[in-house]
Formats: sequence, C-alpha cells, structure tokens
Amino acid sequence: MGPRCSSSGVGQCGGAVVAGAGPAAGGGGGRGVRGRYVGDGDVVGVVPGAARARAFSLFGTAIGFGLAFGPSLSSALLSGFGWRAVFWVPASVGVVALALAPLLPESRALGRRVDWAGTVTFTGGLLLVIAGFVEGPSLGWSHPVVVGAFVLGVGLLVAFGFVERRVADPMFDLELLRSRRFLGAASAGAVFVFALVPLVVYLPSYMTAVMALSIGEAGVMLLFLTAPIVVMPLLAGAVAKRVPAEALVLGALVVLGVGIVLMTGVDSTSLTLLAVSLLVVGIGVGASTGLVDGVALSGVPVERSGVASGMFGTSRLAFETVAIGVVGSIIASGTGGTLAGPGYTGALHASLWLIAGAVVLVTAAFVLVSRRPRPSRCPRDGDRPGVGGSGPLPLQPTIE
Repeated sequence: MGPRCSSSGVGQCGGAVVAGAGPAAGGGGGRGVRGRYVGDGDVVGVVPGAARARAFSLFGTAIGFGLAFGPSLSSALLSGFGWRAVFWVPASVGVVALALAPLLPESRALGRRVDWAGTVTFTGGLLLVIAGFVEGPSLGWSHPVVVGAFVLGVGLLVAFGFVERRVADPMFDLELLRSRRFLGAASAGAVFVFALVPLVVYLPSYMTAVMALSIGEAGVMLLFLTAPIVVMPLLAGAVAKRVPAEALVLGALVVLGVGIVLMTGVDSTSLTLLAVSLLVVGIGVGASTGLVDGVALSGVPVERSGVASGMFGTSRLAFETVAIGVVGSIIASGTGGTLAGPGYTGALHASLWLIAGAVVLVTAAFVLVSRRPRPSRCPRDGDRPGVGGSGPLPLQPTIE
C-alpha cells in the first residue's frame, strides 16, 4: 500500500492524510472550507491597500508557526497521549475555527450555488490519481487497478475542465486564469508547497533510518527548514514596501531551486550539507509565504476575491497532495516500501531532481507571465481614426 508509516512518523503521515482530504473538503470559492488558506481572500476585502502587504506577511507568519512547531507538537502528542491525539487535537482546532467562521466578512457574490458537478469531478479525479501513485509501487504500475485509477482520474479531471466552462456558478472561475498576475502567483505558490511538503513528510524518516539520528535530533535538524518560515514572511513584508512583490517572489523561487539542488548531494554522512540546504530552502519558502498570496489576489476584483482565494488555496493543496503521492511512490519503489535501506538515498535524490525540475519550469513561466505588456505603438497621423486623424488612440486596458 505504498510507503508505510512508522510510529515515529505518525505526525508526518497524518499530515499527508489531511493534505489529501483538503481539496475534497474545500470548494473553490464561496464560503467553503479552505483549510489553512481561509483568510487570504478576506484580507483583500477588509485590509486597505497600504497595510495589505503587512497583513499578508502576518498571515504567512501564522502558517510558518504551524510548519515550524507542528512536527514537534505531533511528537509530544504521540509520546504523551498516543497516535490518536495527533488527529484529535487538529480536528478540535478545526471545529473551533468552523464555529468562528460566521464572524468573517463575506467576500463572495450573493446568490452563488454550490458547483456539485465540479466538486465531484475534481475531487474524484484527484483522489484517483493519488491512489494510482500510492498503489503503483506495491501492485505494479501495469496492474489493472493502477492503470484504471490513472485513466479514470485523468478523465474526471478533463471532464472537470469542461464542466467549469458550462455551469453558471463554477467552483473554479477559469476566467481568472486570464490574469497573468494571478496565474503566475498561483503557479509559484503551488511549486513552493510541491517542494516543501514532501521534505517535511519524508526527511524525518531518512534522517532516522539512513543518517542514524534520533527522533529528537531529526526534529532539531528539521528546524533549519521550518524556522526561517516563521521569520522570513515579516522580513519579506518589510522589503516589499520598497521592492516589487513579483521580484521578491522570483527571488524566492531562485533560492528555493538552489536549496533543492544543494540537497541532491546529501548522503548518510552529510549533516552539514543537509543543514545548509534545508536553511536555504526554508529561506526561499519563508520569503514567499503570505507574499505570494498577496500577489495573486492583488490582480483580482474584490468581489471575486473569495473565488480566487479558494482557487489559490485548492491549487496549493492539490499540488502538495500530488507531491506527497509522487515522492512517496518514488521512495517506496526505491526502498521496497520500507522507508529504509540502501536504496533510500538514491530514491531521495531522484525525488529532489524531480522537484528541482518543477521549480525551474515554474520560475521560467513566472518570468514570462510577469512581464508587463509594452504599450501599443502610437499610430502615424494618417492611420488615426477621426477627422483629419487628430487625437491619439487611447490605450486599451490589459489584464495583468
């Protein structure tokens, strides 16, 4: 059944389960549950432009605290109360958050209906694709169940695209993808979690099984990755007052790519290299956390910020779920499903190169979509409409 979870890794494996459930539980917009991204659409509607960058940096810092201290809290709950506490405590916090949700300001257009067809096709397609990756290493990639899961899953996702173009109130407003700023930032946000979440899930088992670290030592080592995610959002928010946010996101993507490539040189004795590469990755992810949310939603009208926020959050949750499944299948294939043994290092390196490739592709795409269009050349007098060709043509507004 894919990679197995040891008792020391219940916190990480529990995160994988929750990540998989996220896209299924949260809709693309409206007032649906949007996991840890529930607040970014509300920031746009409530916080004025001058303070919005700081609001998003605080939003990113809150996410950073969860990433930094979540694994340690999970370990403490596991030791003190058993593995069930790892799930009951977050569930209890979620219930409280849901109870407080009515206090949030509304950011959706009134009268929208639930897109059940889109919800079923998207969730079903995503779950089937992930099931294919999870079951592939154990059943074999040519097994009818695995092949069927991939074929049916991709078919449902294709159907989702057709459905969203035809329903009156789509879960994903595909018109928003015409905004280059939103599209670029959503892609960047997706690749940040595509790189980060597999490291948080699988590195602890690598450090204990291959590098022979204790659980406590592995937790300390992981702080090199998670601690910068607490600090960097506030620093990035301050810098964003003087530097364009798109430039900061681009720099964060480059730093992330450098850190992932550095990590491909890690082996069973490379503690220093692992610490440095984790620190670099953490700086890159932390600098973008919250900031990339602001970039994405700044190009969206306030009345559509709820739908845009849902799309942005769902895309990140979907990509982190895919990342867990893909990297898990690579590691399971390399280790025989044990998350241990001599094949772990090679499987980890293969996963890291895959992640690095994704970062490079998204970075290139972000540069392309972030380029502002040149103003149209002012036509010659003879080409101008009107009497005698007088008066310049007004520039047409463009979607950014």
